[in-house]
Amino acid sequence: MSNNKEMKFVTPGLKLGVIEEFISGSGTYEQDGGIYSKITGHANIDSLNKKVSVSPLTKDLVLPNIDSIVTGKVVTVQSKFAVVDIFKIDEDLVGGSFGGDLHISKSNIRYEKSIDDVCKRGDMIKAKVIDNKNGFIKLTTADRNLGVLRASCSSCGNLLFMRRNGLKCKRCGNFERRKASQDYIAKDFQRRDAR
Repeated sequence: MSNNKEMKFVTPGLKLGVIEEFISGSGTYEQDGGIYSKITGHANIDSLNKKVSVSPLTKDLVLPNIDSIVTGKVVTVQSKFAVVDIFKIDEDLVGGSFGGDLHISKSNIRYEKSIDDVCKRGDMIKAKVIDNKNGFIKLTTADRNLGVLRASCSSCGNLLFMRRNGLKCKRCGNFERRKASQDYIAKDFQRRDAR
């Protein structure tokens, strides 16, 4: 036989062989003389070395620690909170995305009446993790370097540029409030615009 290794997709509990024929490797377990898959993945059946193992199909989900800085996209906005689809933890992109919750009370050091004055759906946002119990991520943007990194105009969809007291669209002139980060991407402090 020219190929001594066989790969196949397996799910937990699928029988891969017997202990008289193979050695049980990672991702497998032995029961009643059989070797079974412990995880969903690809079974590596090595007939030359008489070993069977399973490589996981997906990597373990890495959740951010408390005080981690995360970057994500605002996907839902309610009256008092926003849900952020997190795709970056500190400087590392994450394989899969997961959500974080930004409550209005944790959005700014000053009082905010509406979450719409903090962020809107589709905004790119940078936040800090303040709680991660049970995989539920709670966020804050109450710091100068935290908040919206990039936003689009609610009227025409054009990129909003940061002004001294908010964000403005160059295309339609629409002015909007956000809790913008000092790292906001589109800065434009021209003298004529400060009036």
